[in-house]
Amino acid sequence: MTGSINKKREHKKARDEGRLDDKSLMDIEKRADVVTYATIAEMNHFEQERINDLNKVMREFLTGQLKLYQEIVVNIENALQMFPPAQ
Repeated sequence: MTGSINKKREHKKARDEGRLDDKSLMDIEKRADVVTYATIAEMNHFEQERINDLNKVMREFLTGQLKLYQEIVVNIENALQMFPPAQ
């Protein structure tokens, strides 16, 4: 992304020095903008995918933890049933 920004600067300097006409500069800037926007879109997409993946993994992990502790509670309740109440 910084590469396209630097290219725009270089070409603006070339235009200012008379080595490049305005139309060519506009075309170059449009192409650089496309590259920049595409890069930003990819970064946003990647970030959203990362967030979704993390949420999925955490849900699965916590669901597994919940099942584990529910089984532990059932086992403790079963063990408690083996002992008669105090009289």
